[in-house]
Amino acid sequence: MTNPILLDIPNELKHQSLQSEDEKIEVICAETFQAGRPFMHDAAFYHGHQTMLPWQGENVKECVSAVFILWKGISSEVEEAVKSRDKKSTVVLMEKGIRLFLECLYWSNDMPVNIKDGIFARELKIKPFNGLERLLYILSRPGGYHSYRQLDELFKELEKQFAIKMIKRK
Repeated sequence: MTNPILLDIPNELKHQSLQSEDEKIEVICAETFQAGRPFMHDAAFYHGHQTMLPWQGENVKECVSAVFILWKGISSEVEEAVKSRDKKSTVVLMEKGIRLFLECLYWSNDMPVNIKDGIFARELKIKPFNGLERLLYILSRPGGYHSYRQLDELFKELEKQFAIKMIKRK
Protein backbone atom coordinates (compact mmCIF):
# COMPACT_ATOMS: atom_id res chain seq x y z
CA MET A 1 0.00 0.00 0.00
CA THR A 2 1.25 3.46 -0.80
CA ASN A 3 0.87 6.68 1.14
CA PRO A 4 -2.37 8.65 0.79
CA ILE A 5 -2.41 11.59 -1.61
CA LEU A 6 -4.90 14.44 -1.85
CA LEU A 7 -6.58 14.90 -5.22
CA ASP A 8 -9.15 17.37 -6.44
CA ILE A 9 -12.59 15.80 -6.57
CA PRO A 10 -13.04 15.05 -10.27
CA ASN A 11 -16.03 16.55 -12.10
CA GLU A 12 -17.40 13.03 -12.62
CA LEU A 13 -17.93 12.76 -8.85
CA LYS A 14 -19.60 16.15 -8.37
CA HIS A 15 -23.33 16.77 -8.34
CA GLN A 16 -25.28 19.74 -7.00
CA SER A 17 -27.36 17.46 -4.74
CA LEU A 18 -24.30 15.83 -3.24
CA GLN A 19 -22.09 18.58 -1.92
CA SER A 20 -18.76 18.05 -0.24
CA GLU A 21 -17.15 20.29 2.36
CA ASP A 22 -13.76 19.70 0.80
CA GLU A 23 -12.78 20.01 -2.81
CA LYS A 24 -10.19 17.31 -2.22
CA ILE A 25 -10.39 13.57 -1.69
CA GLU A 26 -7.79 11.43 0.05
CA VAL A 27 -6.76 8.57 -2.21
CA ILE A 28 -4.60 5.54 -1.62
CA CYS A 29 -3.41 4.19 -4.95
CA ALA A 30 -3.30 0.51 -4.17
CA GLU A 31 -3.90 -2.83 -5.77
CA THR A 32 -6.15 -3.80 -2.85
CA PHE A 33 -9.70 -2.64 -2.26
CA GLN A 34 -10.37 0.08 0.32
CA ALA A 35 -14.10 -0.10 1.18
CA GLY A 36 -14.18 2.62 3.85
CA ARG A 37 -13.30 5.49 1.52
CA PRO A 38 -16.25 6.25 -0.78
CA PHE A 39 -15.30 7.33 -4.32
CA MET A 40 -11.58 6.76 -3.66
CA HIS A 41 -11.02 4.26 -6.45
CA ASP A 42 -13.19 6.26 -8.84
CA ALA A 43 -11.27 9.48 -8.10
CA ALA A 44 -7.91 7.76 -8.63
CA PHE A 45 -9.21 6.32 -11.92
CA TYR A 46 -10.42 9.71 -13.19
CA HIS A 47 -7.06 11.28 -12.29
CA GLY A 48 -5.20 8.54 -14.17
CA HIS A 49 -3.58 6.94 -11.12
CA GLN A 50 -2.85 3.22 -10.98
CA THR A 51 -5.42 1.65 -8.64
CA MET A 52 -7.74 -1.32 -8.33
CA LEU A 53 -10.86 -0.97 -10.48
CA PRO A 54 -13.70 -2.40 -8.34
CA TRP A 55 -16.21 -2.25 -11.20
CA GLN A 56 -14.24 -4.50 -13.55
CA GLY A 57 -14.11 -8.25 -14.02
CA GLU A 58 -13.63 -10.49 -11.04
CA ASN A 59 -13.33 -7.54 -8.65
CA VAL A 60 -17.02 -6.61 -8.88
CA LYS A 61 -18.56 -9.29 -6.70
CA GLU A 62 -15.99 -8.99 -3.92
CA CYS A 63 -15.94 -5.19 -3.86
CA VAL A 64 -19.68 -4.57 -4.13
CA SER A 65 -20.34 -7.19 -1.46
CA ALA A 66 -17.81 -5.48 0.82
CA VAL A 67 -19.61 -2.15 0.41
CA PHE A 68 -22.98 -3.77 1.20
CA ILE A 69 -21.45 -5.18 4.40
CA LEU A 70 -19.97 -1.78 5.25
CA TRP A 71 -23.42 -0.18 4.85
CA LYS A 72 -24.93 -2.71 7.27
CA GLY A 73 -22.47 -1.53 9.92
CA ILE A 74 -23.04 2.15 9.21
CA SER A 75 -26.80 1.57 9.09
CA SER A 76 -26.94 0.70 12.79
CA GLU A 77 -24.92 3.84 13.58
CA VAL A 78 -27.36 5.95 11.56
CA GLU A 79 -30.31 4.38 13.34
CA GLU A 80 -28.75 5.19 16.73
CA ALA A 81 -28.03 8.77 15.68
CA VAL A 82 -31.64 9.18 14.47
CA LYS A 83 -33.04 7.73 17.70
CA SER A 84 -30.90 10.04 19.83
CA ARG A 85 -31.91 12.98 17.59
CA ASP A 86 -28.28 13.75 16.79
CA LYS A 87 -28.97 15.50 13.49
CA LYS A 88 -25.33 16.40 12.77
CA SER A 89 -24.09 12.80 13.12
CA THR A 90 -27.10 11.52 11.20
CA VAL A 91 -26.37 13.80 8.23
CA VAL A 92 -22.65 12.92 8.18
CA LEU A 93 -23.38 9.18 8.29
CA MET A 94 -26.17 9.46 5.71
CA GLU A 95 -23.92 11.35 3.30
CA LYS A 96 -21.37 8.56 3.58
CA GLY A 97 -24.16 6.03 3.08
CA ILE A 98 -25.38 7.83 -0.04
CA ARG A 99 -21.89 7.74 -1.53
CA LEU A 100 -21.60 4.04 -0.70
CA PHE A 101 -24.97 3.42 -2.34
CA LEU A 102 -23.81 5.21 -5.50
CA GLU A 103 -20.66 3.07 -5.53
CA CYS A 104 -22.75 -0.10 -5.30
CA LEU A 105 -25.17 1.17 -7.93
CA TYR A 106 -22.56 2.06 -10.53
CA TRP A 107 -20.15 -0.79 -9.78
CA SER A 108 -23.06 -3.27 -10.01
CA ASN A 109 -23.48 -1.94 -13.53
CA ASP A 110 -19.76 -2.48 -14.28
CA MET A 111 -18.89 1.21 -14.45
CA PRO A 112 -17.19 3.81 -12.25
CA VAL A 113 -19.37 6.35 -10.46
CA ASN A 114 -20.14 9.26 -12.79
CA ILE A 115 -22.75 11.69 -11.46
CA LYS A 116 -21.78 14.91 -13.23
CA ASP A 117 -24.67 14.68 -15.73
CA GLY A 118 -27.19 13.24 -13.28
CA ILE A 119 -27.16 11.16 -10.15
CA PHE A 120 -28.54 8.12 -12.07
CA ALA A 121 -26.93 7.60 -15.48
CA ARG A 122 -29.22 6.43 -18.28
CA GLU A 123 -26.95 3.43 -18.90
CA LEU A 124 -27.76 1.85 -15.53
CA LYS A 125 -29.54 -1.45 -16.09
CA ILE A 126 -29.54 -2.62 -12.47
CA LYS A 127 -31.28 -0.09 -10.26
CA PRO A 128 -34.00 -0.05 -7.60
CA PHE A 129 -37.58 0.78 -8.59
CA ASN A 130 -38.10 4.57 -8.49
CA GLY A 131 -34.49 4.81 -7.34
CA LEU A 132 -33.86 8.30 -8.67
CA GLU A 133 -36.95 9.81 -7.05
CA ARG A 134 -36.23 8.08 -3.77
CA LEU A 135 -32.59 9.15 -3.76
CA LEU A 136 -33.53 12.77 -4.50
CA TYR A 137 -35.92 12.65 -1.54
CA ILE A 138 -33.10 11.33 0.68
CA LEU A 139 -30.73 14.05 -0.55
CA SER A 140 -33.29 16.75 0.24
CA ARG A 141 -33.69 15.52 3.85
CA PRO A 142 -30.55 13.57 4.82
CA GLY A 143 -31.11 14.01 8.56
CA GLY A 144 -34.56 12.44 8.77
CA TYR A 145 -35.69 9.00 9.84
CA HIS A 146 -37.70 8.44 6.66
CA SER A 147 -34.63 9.22 4.56
CA TYR A 148 -32.64 6.67 6.52
CA ARG A 149 -35.35 4.03 5.98
CA GLN A 150 -35.48 4.81 2.25
CA LEU A 151 -31.70 4.53 1.88
CA ASP A 152 -31.69 1.22 3.75
CA GLU A 153 -34.45 -0.09 1.45
CA LEU A 154 -32.55 1.10 -1.65
CA PHE A 155 -29.52 -0.88 -0.46
CA LYS A 156 -31.64 -4.01 0.13
CA GLU A 157 -33.27 -3.82 -3.31
CA LEU A 158 -29.96 -3.22 -5.07
CA GLU A 159 -28.33 -6.08 -3.16
CA LYS A 160 -31.05 -8.47 -4.36
CA GLN A 161 -30.70 -7.32 -7.96
CA PHE A 162 -26.92 -7.61 -7.75
CA ALA A 163 -27.19 -11.17 -6.38
CA ILE A 164 -29.42 -12.11 -9.32
CA LYS A 165 -26.90 -10.62 -11.74
CA MET A 166 -24.06 -12.60 -10.16
CA ILE A 167 -26.07 -15.83 -10.39
CA LYS A 168 -26.80 -15.18 -14.08
CA ARG A 169 -23.09 -14.53 -14.73
CA LYS A 170 -22.08 -18.01 -13.59
